[in-house]
Amino acid sequence: MLQETFFVSEQAQCQHRVYNIFTVFVHYRRKMKTCFLLGVNTGVSLIGVEWPAMNLLENHLNTIQISVLRSAINRIIPPNDFPSGWDAGAGNFLAQLLTTETQYLFTYQQGLNQIEAEAFLMFRLEFAALEPEQQDLLLVRTEKDFFNLLVSQTMEGFYSDPGNGGNKEGIAWKMIGFEVTA
Repeated sequence: MLQETFFVSEQAQCQHRVYNIFTVFVHYRRKMKTCFLLGVNTGVSLIGVEWPAMNLLENHLNTIQISVLRSAINRIIPPNDFPSGWDAGAGNFLAQLLTTETQYLFTYQQGLNQIEAEAFLMFRLEFAALEPEQQDLLLVRTEKDFFNLLVSQTMEGFYSDPGNGGNKEGIAWKMIGFEVTA
């Protein structure tokens, strides 16, 4: 949740830094000759997160990154007669994946930070607070390799065997009419 926005003079050093309890995005606006600091409190609660693997995700991503990830997954697989991608377990699958396949971790951290920063630059809102059409616009503008990775791993989590952490209660299989026979 956006907590504060600060404006400082053009003499400020403009860069991006991540702190343990506070994430600060800094962007230099040459035309305005100002630098703004977007302070985002990372103590946002994650309502509806119930799976044990979410603790694993919280060990690798801050709450803003998790919020962006949740919103992006829910745009890739939005709810209809069936749950959204996040509610069906794609986030849980990614939590386990990022714990075991750590080569993806930096890519996710950077990609999610970029989406959040672009949301603020374009709309002055957090990505999670944007309208679905605005979220879609930002997602298609996301760096291609990261977007393709996010989509493919979201789909993998949505349709995977529930034993892999995603596809909660086999909901995606029910959606497509797939039945497991013993």
